[in-house]
This record gives sequence, structure tokens and C-alpha cells, in this order.
Amino acid sequence: MKIQEVIDRLMAYHPDLGDAETCDGIKFGDAQVACTGIVSALVPTVEVIKQAISLGANLLIVHEPTSYLTPDWSEWRADFDCQVYDEKIALIQAHQLVIFRDHDHMHAHQPDQIFTGVLTYLDWLPYLTATQTVPFGFTVEFPESKTLHAINQELMTKIGMNGLRYVGNGQARIKKLAFVGHLFPDAFIPQQEKEDGTWTDYATELIKSMAQDGIAWWTDVKKIS
Repeated sequence: MKIQEVIDRLMAYHPDLGDAETCDGIKFGDAQVACTGIVSALVPTVEVIKQAISLGANLLIVHEPTSYLTPDWSEWRADFDCQVYDEKIALIQAHQLVIFRDHDHMHAHQPDQIFTGVLTYLDWLPYLTATQTVPFGFTVEFPESKTLHAINQELMTKIGMNGLRYVGNGQARIKKLAFVGHLFPDAFIPQQEKEDGTWTDYATELIKSMAQDGIAWWTDVKKIS
């Protein structure tokens, strides 16, 4: 089976968004080659890419950007050179991987597929209310109220977290709660395309500071840990 056939089946499963402009699609590679294996991941980190290569898979389906830029173009469009990005793309190309991003279509499902996955892990899907009452979010209502502390322990145990921060009274009893989306990209630095065609947003400005000001990368952290 060709990679394109796999993608076609995936898209047939999703809601049809018509002519809506999305960030989904093939970001790298030739989808007309035979599929040797599929890896699905939230983020296409270098570790994930290497794992896909080690498994002999040539199709990587991901939810978040490969290029670190919010629109996820196939080329680097920030106003500075990024060696980390260049090395990442070289790895993808050397092993002829196809990367397909599946983001907007997943969020178009009702209920949203990302929220559904979290609710399934928590065994809370039966408590999902029928009406979406919060913007870009979903509400669950327990048969009986639980303390905030108990909910936090449940989150840690079922999702596999080793810690959790919260604000509020741990003994407060909760019967209804909402899962909502992450902060909007414009929350700190407005995303924009400059007159010279380069792109800037919160994420690229952070990466720029790390690259230009010598802030430690993960490889440096490991050396001193």
C-alpha cells in the first residue's frame, strides 16, 4: 500500500472541512512510495523521528509542527538561521521519511479527538456532557462530587504524571469541570509575517534567544545533570 492510500483513508475518516485553509497535510517526503510502517506521535521530536527510523517506518503522523513555526511550512521562514532545524530536516530527508500533520481535522470532530483521548485515559468519557458550554473545550459532570485533591491524584495516576501544580483549595468538592484549549499563540508575542516574508511569533522568538544568546539546549542540560 502506498503512503498516499493510508493518508486517503485517514482523511476519509475525518470530517470534510471543504475549502477551509488548514495546517494539515504532507510536510515532507514522497507519499507515492510504498508504506513500510506507520508511527503516530503528538510531536515530531528528533527522538521520535529516530525511533520511527529504527522501527523501519517511513510514515510519521503527527499533531504538532515539524518546523517549530505555527503555520508549519516545509521551509524555515523565521528571520534567523536555525541549525537545529537544518539538522532535523537533514535526518528526515536522509531516511526518506514522510511526515503528515493531522491537527485541524482532529479538532474538527465532535467531540474533539484530542479531548476524547484524554477523557478515555481518565475513564471520564461517560461523564461528557452533550452540550459544549465553554469555548474550545468540553465539560464533564461526575455522578458524585470529588475533592480537587482526589481529581489531581486521579490525573497523575491515570495519565502517568509525576507531579501536578494547581491553584485552589484541595478539599473543595468538584462535580463539573471543563477541559479547555491551550493559550492562544498571540498571548505573548503577536504572530505575524514581516514585509520581507519572514515569520515571527512567540515560539520563534524563544528559539532565537536560545540560539543567539547561548541559552542551554537539552544536550547541554544532560551534561551537567
